[in-house]
Amino acid sequence: MTMSAQEEPVLVTGGSGYLAGFIIIHLLAAGRSVRTTIRDLGREEAVRAVLRRHVATERLGFRVANLLADAGWDAAMEGVSGVIHVASPMPVREYRGQDLEAPARQGVRRVMEAAARAGIGRVVMTSSTAAASPSEAGPADDATWTDPSRKGLSGYARSKTLAERDAWALAKASALTLTTILPAMVQGPALGPEVSGSLELPLRMLSGRMPLSPRASFCGVDVRDAAELHVRALTDERVAGHRVIAATAPLWLREIAQVLKTRLGARASKVSTREAPDWLVRAMGLVNADARFLAADLGKRVTYDATRAEALLGRPLRSFEDAVAAAGESLLTTMEHA
Repeated sequence: MTMSAQEEPVLVTGGSGYLAGFIIIHLLAAGRSVRTTIRDLGREEAVRAVLRRHVATERLGFRVANLLADAGWDAAMEGVSGVIHVASPMPVREYRGQDLEAPARQGVRRVMEAAARAGIGRVVMTSSTAAASPSEAGPADDATWTDPSRKGLSGYARSKTLAERDAWALAKASALTLTTILPAMVQGPALGPEVSGSLELPLRMLSGRMPLSPRASFCGVDVRDAAELHVRALTDERVAGHRVIAATAPLWLREIAQVLKTRLGARASKVSTREAPDWLVRAMGLVNADARFLAADLGKRVTYDATRAEALLGRPLRSFEDAVAAAGESLLTTMEHA
């Protein structure tokens, strides 16, 4: 007897990641079987232990696969009903200042080609609003594409743009049905005591390691909303062949700091709401990868149309303020129990 699509596992790439973890939790909580990829099988028990804090993991399996190597991807795809491709480097921690384009683009090619060989019809891929950034400040929607040749564009934005372009081209060539989810800055509760790089910004603010905030703004999305969008996109025909932007109203970095101070009170006493002058950020960008990442977009404020995302969810997105507060609360709890 063959398994139904509901019984067949969903493949989620990059299972040790923050967003991927919440996607796996969402799928398991709904009774689905899940298979996920990690680069080192020695990490399986640590990843499983974190997820077990939120959901039973008996229906979760692991496979070894690396974005930069062919080995493992065909085995990972065997017998799955759909693919959610999340794994892609972010410019933090081990990838700070490193090449992001090669792993992002090579990973997309390997995942899409392996999915086509396995006869999998549906792929959902995590892109980013960094791939839908207009050249000037202003509104953007799912028809907006970042110009990868734009002067001063960050390596991260270039990698996400080119990787998503590759995905659409490969989907067309392979007759795969693709949906891309474009989250803004992902915030929300931590998965466990090992803090994700996605939460590095509020962690730095709460620990007093960010005395000045560059005059940069970000849209955001709660990790729980972003995860639910990926899962719904697997089966909802309304978003087949579409980009889905997941972004709330933007906040300046100093406003993010103020949210932490206002919502968390005395526990956020180390948070500073002072703003850095632009010239200082640009000067620091000559020697510091984080400052260089922000310098190109100082003073720029972009808004995104999330109509398609909210229609897919059937409700409004959680506010960026609530997502930041949830991140701060969970980080403080971790720090206080360390």
